[in-house]
Parts: sequence; C-alpha cells; structure tokens
Amino acid sequence: MYKQAQTSVKLLRQIFGGKKVFANPKDHEVLARLIRYVAPNDAVILDSFAGSGSTAHAVLEANKLDNGTRQFILIETMDYAETITAERVRRVMSGYGEGNKAVAGLGGSFDYYTVGERLLHDDGMLNPAVGLSAIRDYVVWTEGIPIGQCSIGNRRRCQFAFLVG
Repeated sequence: MYKQAQTSVKLLRQIFGGKKVFANPKDHEVLARLIRYVAPNDAVILDSFAGSGSTAHAVLEANKLDNGTRQFILIETMDYAETITAERVRRVMSGYGEGNKAVAGLGGSFDYYTVGERLLHDDGMLNPAVGLSAIRDYVVWTEGIPIGQCSIGNRRRCQFAFLVG
C-alpha cells in the first residue's frame, strides 16, 4: 500500500492549479483503499488532523468506487482550514482542472463550521466578548438543564429560578 509521496504533492498541485499549497499531503488513494478495507459502506470517518483534506478526498473516492454512503468529519485548527482543507474538498466534489487535464468531480456535499470566540480565558474566567447569551447557555448546560427549557420566555416550565448577568 505504499506509494511515492511526490505523487500526492503533484496531485494537490493539480487540484490547486499548479500552486504548492501543502508540503506533505497524505495519499488519498492509499487512504481510500484502507477505508474500503476496514470501514463499512456507511461509516463515519473522523480525521482530527485534516491537513490538506486527503481523508475527505479518500472517503469520496471510496464511495464512488463501491457506491458507499460514508461520511467524514474533518477537524483542522490551522489558519488554512478554509483556504486549503475545505477548498480541496469543494474542488474534488465539483471537479477541477481545464481542457484535457480536467478531472470530473466525485460529487457529495459537506458543511463547513468554524469555532467562535473562546468561552473561557486561560485563567478559567469567563470571556465577556462571547456575550451574555452564550454565557447563560453555558451555565444552563453545566447545570444539566436542557437548553431552551428555562429560557426567559419559558419561566413557567422551570422548576427553579436562576438569574445570570
């Protein structure tokens, strides 16, 4: 299952129109073979260090090869998550390249989310920049109250009163 690493680098450059955007991408074909071997057709594949998006590419490739319905969850904390990771997934889904070098898309869809402002500072103190609503929701969650059950408009359904802020 080994392939020359430069193959992945060249493919990623092709996806991004010749630009070198990531130094050491994983080989999506090797990953696709591995996924097809160990994961059922309806698996959810998690990659908590998504990098250039090779795992998503591999899941889409595996699904195309065996008509699977696998899904992926990618997590990337670096600043290139939108411009490289998510963009690669978009291009692989819709197709990339031009003329005789055009590659058809693999199809599929995904949602892209970002994490907002930190709720707690490093010292454990609440971050007022997140706003009172988020702080209230956090307190409600830590107390085990279903969010929305005790909102301002639903006080009658609450078994106890509380006030934050």
